[in-house]
Amino acid sequence: MKTHWSSRDAWTVSVLAFMMLFLEATLFSTLLFTHTYLIAMQAIALALLGIGLGSIAGYIYSRKIGQGLALASLLGSLFSIIAIFLNISLLPETITYSPVMVLPFLFGSAYISNVISKGDSGKIYFFDLAGAACGVV
Repeated sequence: MKTHWSSRDAWTVSVLAFMMLFLEATLFSTLLFTHTYLIAMQAIALALLGIGLGSIAGYIYSRKIGQGLALASLLGSLFSIIAIFLNISLLPETITYSPVMVLPFLFGSAYISNVISKGDSGKIYFFDLAGAACGVV
């Protein structure tokens, strides 16, 4: 199968995978410290929801969206991460009902799914796992 992705796509996938797993670990630790264990576990569930929804969206729109998806995913992830930590600090009682907790995972996963659906998924999946492993460490 012919590949349709560039090395920039591979590095963007690595950065987004790093960001998603690092954010998930940071959110779990932060919410475990500031809230209860149940709320911290709910953050992981919301992250998994975002990853699942983003994968579906990335696959559906893989043929329709052009090169602007990388920039939109990175900027959307950045702004939603800022919104998450503002939500935790300013409105801590609404953290369990906040849809903003899903957004960075949705944006990141949509881009990763889009790149994987372009072809030669084994190599891109390597960069995805490498970035995710660095994020967890």
